[in-house]
Amino acid sequence: MLRLLLAVFGLMAVGCAPSKSPAEDSARFTGATGVLEPERNRWTVSTKGIGPLRFGMTTSVMAQALADTSVAKVDARSCRYLHPRNVPRGASLMVSNGVFVRVDVDSAGVLTDTFIGVGDSEVSVLVRNSGRARIEPNKYNGPGAHNLIVTSPNDPGNLMIFETDGRSIQQYRAGTRAAVELVERCG
Repeated sequence: MLRLLLAVFGLMAVGCAPSKSPAEDSARFTGATGVLEPERNRWTVSTKGIGPLRFGMTTSVMAQALADTSVAKVDARSCRYLHPRNVPRGASLMVSNGVFVRVDVDSAGVLTDTFIGVGDSEVSVLVRNSGRARIEPNKYNGPGAHNLIVTSPNDPGNLMIFETDGRSIQQYRAGTRAAVELVERCG
C-alpha cells in the first residue's frame, strides 16, 4: 500500500511539473514576437526613466544612448514628444528645453519595473506599489475613473501616474513631478 501511494504521488508530481523550461518559454516568446527576451525587459519604465534613458538627460546624451542622431536635433527651446525608432511602440518621450522629463505609455506591451502595463487592473497597481500609491479621481475620463499616483521614497522628485477607467489602466506616465502633473501634456 505504501508503494502504491508513493507511486501515485510520484506520478502526480511529474504531471504537475512545468512542461517547458524557461529557455523554451523564452524561445517561444521570441518566435511569436520577434523580440528577444532580454531586449523586451530592457525597456521597463520606472520613476527614474525608461530602459537606458534617465529623466534629466539632455537630448545629446539621449541620442548617444539610443544611437539615433535625430534626437539630438530637437529644438532645445520647445516642449515636444519624440518617438525614436529604438524605443518600443506605445511609448512617447517628452523633452522640454532640451531635457528628457517624461515618458507616456498608451498601449499594452511596455511594462513598469513592477511588471504593470496598460490593461492591467487598478488592484495590481495598488498591490505591487503598496504604501507608495494613492488614488485620486480623474476629472477627464468620466465618473469612476481614477489616477493612481505612485511615488518612490528614494526618488521624491519623480513620480508615476496610472490613468484608469475605474477598473483597468488606460495609459500611464512617469517622469519629473512637474512634467508628470501636466494633464495637457506639453500644453
